[in-house]
Amino acid sequence: MRSGTFNKTRQMIPLRFLFIIIICCSFTPAAYALKPNAGDNPKLFLFSSDLPLSLFNQYYILRKHVVDVVLATQLYDLVFSKIPEYLARSKKPQFILKYKLRTDGPDSYRIEFFLIDADAVQIIKQDKHEKISLSELLYEFRLGLYEFILEKKLRPEEKETFQKASQNKIDSIHKQKLDKRPIPVQEKFSGQPDLTQPPTLQETKNLTSDPKKVHTLKTLSSTLSSSEIKSSLWKLLEDSDSDVPWNLQSTSLNNSQNNNKSHKTSPLNQTNVTNPFILGANIALKTDDELSQRLGSHQFHFAWKYVQRRLVITDLVRIENEFYSLIGFTTEWIYYNPLHISKLLFRNGIEIDKALKTRPIDMKGHFLFRSGVGYKLNSWFLPSLYYEQSDLHYANLNEYGKGIVANYHSLKWISFEPAILGNKTYLSLHFAKSIAGSKNGDPREKDGPDGYRYGWNVRYFFSNKLWRTRFWADGEYRKETFRRDNINNKLEINKQEYSARLGVYF
Repeated sequence: MRSGTFNKTRQMIPLRFLFIIIICCSFTPAAYALKPNAGDNPKLFLFSSDLPLSLFNQYYILRKHVVDVVLATQLYDLVFSKIPEYLARSKKPQFILKYKLRTDGPDSYRIEFFLIDADAVQIIKQDKHEKISLSELLYEFRLGLYEFILEKKLRPEEKETFQKASQNKIDSIHKQKLDKRPIPVQEKFSGQPDLTQPPTLQETKNLTSDPKKVHTLKTLSSTLSSSEIKSSLWKLLEDSDSDVPWNLQSTSLNNSQNNNKSHKTSPLNQTNVTNPFILGANIALKTDDELSQRLGSHQFHFAWKYVQRRLVITDLVRIENEFYSLIGFTTEWIYYNPLHISKLLFRNGIEIDKALKTRPIDMKGHFLFRSGVGYKLNSWFLPSLYYEQSDLHYANLNEYGKGIVANYHSLKWISFEPAILGNKTYLSLHFAKSIAGSKNGDPREKDGPDGYRYGWNVRYFFSNKLWRTRFWADGEYRKETFRRDNINNKLEINKQEYSARLGVYF
């Protein structure tokens, strides 16, 4: 009998263990539910200060990056509702993340972050990043925000990982074309009553005449006791400063110190910037009506030109050519369209040199036409690409016993010219490669000449006017090398050119 009872008990033991396991498993989700999760995080509202005019269409792009970074930290629950002037208390802490961008130099920006305790209505931490170029703005914005929220600097290996992830996100958000969406108008709360001060008689009449306002005021008064009444959140969120284009900051300071002077003088005319290639930045001060219109600006440059050329021709014999000109001119037409959006500028120019003296025989003058486009990568760097067509004149012995004769070729070029822009200067290098060359009737030649060119240019724009005219002057050096296949040998031409110009622009 005892043996039978023992056997039954032994058979029930596995069932008891199974029952215990089932009970434990059933309580496991409840146990995990008691642990902190995303729903226990503090609330976080987002607020953006007014953006600079150069970033006016980046509102949704920046906000998208803010949301992405905040979600990646997993420290806050985002709240996308509007921020009221007075925020009712919640069971969870409430914060406001404010981000502000301002220009602080030529094509550079300053980023500021603020974390505001919405319950205490005070800034609990803030951070600033300065001198950030436009090309790095989105990445530095993401990195600065990520480190600001985590309150730590990323290690090099962490930063490398973050950079790769950020670049993928930047490319992804860029494809969404959020810059095409209209920017929302931020609601101001300055018209609401301030509970820290007793209402005036007129405010009392206005409130009593509107039952909704009476109910709102009573609810807010009952929520906040007299010891808990704080200043308005909006007073803390609003900015005391506004963005000023970098090239006009010094002008604004001078204007504030000279309030007694006439206000008819335009601030644009008070700057020290005289370089016509960078005046396009001032279009940022156009009004909304003007920005909605098609804008364009023309620049015309005319100049007297002196040029000296020396050519060394190596063929049947070695011959030196010299060319001098005091009667030459240069003209250039520059067109920006439109200045406040596009960084493109279109350039067309002509150079004509009338020969004053040539050796060893009389030769014709030179002609060059160029047409191209420049792109302002920032306020001081302007690379340009041109198509050019020019003449090549030289004296050579084409055949033994025939004497030295004048030769002429028409050349087509592709030219690249990177330029550095100063307030009054234009410094450039140029590199060119011929893409086609005509024949000149020499019975020995197989093809037209093939060549390349390099050189530099230094241009200075005078700030003072003479006879109501603005002047500029420059110096230029060019080095050209050509080769041509003949039936019995190769023709080689080495050409050096020095020139100076004195011109006007308007």
